[in-house]
Amino acid sequence: FFQVVYRGGTLCLEEPLEDIDTLTIASVKARLRDEIGVPKSRQRLFFAGQQLEDGNTLEDYGFSCDRDILYLEIVSESDEAKTEDTESKVSSDSSWYSD
Repeated sequence: FFQVVYRGGTLCLEEPLEDIDTLTIASVKARLRDEIGVPKSRQRLFFAGQQLEDGNTLEDYGFSCDRDILYLEIVSESDEAKTEDTESKVSSDSSWYSD
């Protein structure tokens, strides 16, 4: 198992030890959604001071379940909308630097 700490408490997620290295951040978020009912889009996971990206694995970040803890930030729905709006503006305005 490994621990996830968030404002509401601490959650221990059980995962076979051999699967920990290949467990993606998106998979962890899906497990958290099932456990605490927070949509994946509102979850931000942090480890060692950096936000974890969905496509990466715990191993990519050097995470060890026997000594490390993940930190979960739950963003409000309004913050989620702001983030999505900013991301869409960046992607639609990116043509200015194209060749």
